[in-house]
Amino acid sequence: ERDREAAPFTAAATDWPDLPGTDFEAALARCAGRRELLAKLLGTFAKQYGQHQSLFEEARITGPAALGSAAHRLKGLAGNLGLLTLAERATALEQASGPRGDAAQVPEALLALNRELGPLVSAIQAWREQSGHKSG
Repeated sequence: ERDREAAPFTAAATDWPDLPGTDFEAALARCAGRRELLAKLLGTFAKQYGQHQSLFEEARITGPAALGSAAHRLKGLAGNLGLLTLAERATALEQASGPRGDAAQVPEALLALNRELGPLVSAIQAWREQSGHKSG
């Protein structure tokens, strides 16, 4: 245990999911180097957004403000967790559904977000199962 505490960024630093558009080392820095905290946050994220399509479809039906709010929450969370491409997709959806946005861009922005989010959630869930991290 002492060795792990003395060298938190050595061998263990490479065990994050290998996903394009991510920066888990920056996310780890936001978690003050606490690997288990980041792993838990990633698991919570994957669980929370496991039903992302219905979540965003419900927000879309509710109206542009609800959709923009859902996209804004995802943008912040994704950015903090190092999911950079996802944060960009959420930003595009937030802007399209905002008061100065173009409603015609919402379907394309929502599709792009779902195409990014689905594989990310699956990959994080698989990584947590493989690495022995449990949600909760």
